[in-house]
Amino acid sequence: MYDDERDGSPSTVPLTAVEAGRMEADYDAMDALAGLYDDRSSQMIDWAGLGARTVADPHLLASAMLSPATCAEAEAAVLLATGQLAGHAVWWRADAVSVRAAVEAYRLADDHAGELCRSADWTLGYAVGATVPEVAPAVAAGFAAWQHLPAGVRERLVHRGGSSPAPASSAAGASGGIGDTVSRDVSELAAEHPELTQHLIGAVPGLLAGLGLPVGIGMRSAAASAARAYGPETGERTERRPDLRVTDTQEAPADVTDVVEHLGQLSDMSDAAHPENNGTIEIQRLTRADGGRDWIVYLPGTDDMDPLHGTGDSDVRDMAENLRLEGGEPTAYAAGITDAMHRAGIGPDDPVMLAGHSQGGMEAEAIAASGSGFHIEQIVTAGSPAVPEPLPDDVHALQLEHDGDLVPALDGRDNDSSPAHVTVRFDSGVDGIVENHDFTHYTLGAAAVDASSDPVLVAQIDGMRSDGFLGASRAAGEIFQITRTH
Repeated sequence: MYDDERDGSPSTVPLTAVEAGRMEADYDAMDALAGLYDDRSSQMIDWAGLGARTVADPHLLASAMLSPATCAEAEAAVLLATGQLAGHAVWWRADAVSVRAAVEAYRLADDHAGELCRSADWTLGYAVGATVPEVAPAVAAGFAAWQHLPAGVRERLVHRGGSSPAPASSAAGASGGIGDTVSRDVSELAAEHPELTQHLIGAVPGLLAGLGLPVGIGMRSAAASAARAYGPETGERTERRPDLRVTDTQEAPADVTDVVEHLGQLSDMSDAAHPENNGTIEIQRLTRADGGRDWIVYLPGTDDMDPLHGTGDSDVRDMAENLRLEGGEPTAYAAGITDAMHRAGIGPDDPVMLAGHSQGGMEAEAIAASGSGFHIEQIVTAGSPAVPEPLPDDVHALQLEHDGDLVPALDGRDNDSSPAHVTVRFDSGVDGIVENHDFTHYTLGAAAVDASSDPVLVAQIDGMRSDGFLGASRAAGEIFQITRTH
């Protein structure tokens, strides 16, 4: 519980995870869990067999002479239930396989657990892809049988399953109800459990390989291949924007909440109503009481979310740039950021913090890992996927991830974890998939970090303060705009 002094209202945002350093796992408990999954899968397979025997029961078949419609409905209901049980059995078995694969990966070497887990995701995806040709005929047969059921029967079955009943005159309406229900359930599941999205994305290269498609192993090669579809990277232009000003530009941040709020104010300058400001960043010069100087570079995220725009316009923060970042390739946005840092007067030995949201956080990681020629001491990211290059040990990182936000999971892997690199997850309530990525959540998460007594977080914040990034006596900011050139 903390009191938000900005509006005087109490708020409660629980931290759900603080990850720094090696994670421990109880292997015996994980093996027991896999065994439980196997037992449940076997039980469901037995129940599915009971359904098949019920459909073939001679007494049920004989009743068709007395009431053909109700007999058909009964058989359809049994078949539908059998198909659902068989599907659940497959997922339980897959869970058992994935848990055992993770256990083996952890046992091979704790020091390389992250890489081995990615291999496990790939292997599981490959297994699914290789299995698709075997199960496709059965799925097609089941769908054909469903389509041949009378529309009224399908309507009643869908209604029993909890979906909105379709018009009796529309055969497509019943199947549409199922589609709507599945779509809604998948969206809710993804928002409530974004870690599932991370593993699914990590399994995509293996899935494609299992289907026989020539793809590389890992998201880096897949992202780099997709980025090449946009053509080669363009040049960039960096210009000062003295006409723009962030509200708190002359106020030095006192805590992590101030940093995230400041980043949000800057991001609002290039919202949908102000596309002429796309590509704006801010560089804030901080002056300590002893006269020392530090810098914070604020980096907003993607401006243009349309994947079809490519690099044909002046927007430098677009989807092509996201793919290049995930593919480990140079970007025009990064070139503009470092150009602006030179223009602002940042020297090679001046301490620098990079603070970024979404794509901006990815650029912060990439610049910190690339040997940019600047003295990057700290990065703060909010809702950012990880980039392939590992962060140096001398760069401290505080990475905020909202539990309902899918964007940090799009890299298909976990963040770097070490005493200097801390990932904080928090739960500020689940909204829609888009809303979960908003600064509203990340400001609350930052406030929870500031209020936390966790020794890892206390050490991180104390380090920011001692390095001069928090609590400086004076501040002055300057806004730059980065655009593409062709």
